[in-house]
Amino acid sequence: MKEPKTTDYPIDMWRGFVVESESYRRWRAQDWIPAIDEMTPDRLKAFLDESEGTQDVGLCRFLLHVWDHAKYPFSPSETVDWPAEDLKVFADWLTDPSQPCAVFRPDRHEELWELESMIPDPQFARVENRHPARS
Repeated sequence: MKEPKTTDYPIDMWRGFVVESESYRRWRAQDWIPAIDEMTPDRLKAFLDESEGTQDVGLCRFLLHVWDHAKYPFSPSETVDWPAEDLKVFADWLTDPSQPCAVFRPDRHEELWELESMIPDPQFARVENRHPARS
């Protein structure tokens, strides 16, 4: 059975992922980054470019990678010195029960969101979509 369509677009789903981050909330509280309704990958990229070396922005590279894995490369090794709250976002992404390691498909960014709007991140192709306790 096909998953019913929502009224959300991939950008809305991505924003929901962004707002889960404690770093985003901290940057927002200091007015360094736009409100979530105004957040776009381009604006996050601009923040990343402006902040390089002055803020802990590894999470930005990861969030951009989730939006467009081909345009924004990301290595899991970048998480080595992340703060715990950002590691939680990454761990939740890795272990999502319905779509572990999922990234958005750039060719579907402008279409209504559905499960087919996302694919497994190619660098995690061996991650199986099942709960570890059931193995």
